[in-house]
Amino acid sequence: MSDEPSSNYGPPPAGCYVSPFSALFPSTFPPETDPNIVACFQLADQDGSGFIDDKELRTALTTYNESFSLRTIHLLMYLFTNSDTRKIGPREFSSLFYSLQSFRAIFEKSDRDSSGKIDANGMSEALLSQGIAVPPTVMELLVTKFDTTRGPLIFFVVVFATSILQI
Repeated sequence: MSDEPSSNYGPPPAGCYVSPFSALFPSTFPPETDPNIVACFQLADQDGSGFIDDKELRTALTTYNESFSLRTIHLLMYLFTNSDTRKIGPREFSSLFYSLQSFRAIFEKSDRDSSGKIDANGMSEALLSQGIAVPPTVMELLVTKFDTTRGPLIFFVVVFATSILQI
């Protein structure tokens, strides 16, 4: 997969209104946000604008041992902002970060041998634990699409596939 940005991930979900002016004003962190998440965001916000861009988000997540392609970063940003501006504010960053922690916990529960990888059955179980029942034919399509080595699926594929299926 290329790290080149794609043009768009589609419109916001039906019934979801996003003000065109919301991209001009940074959000704030929700109350009780972990100070480490606040510090991570502030460190990533190189220009002090109150937003971080795609490359800054990628760097911030890498500091917490979460490595993603820019394509996946763009998808995650879109899912948490409902916009393709490629900037994310504190509230969205916090939601994204907590979601990734949740995904990691789900992954670790499915990684029975602690190898850092799960197979298609483990991925099916991980998705099912989130209320997403994936038919075997769709799971095979995901494996074919994302698992180029034909071996076990790695963590970011679980996050990416789950994000796609929740749209």
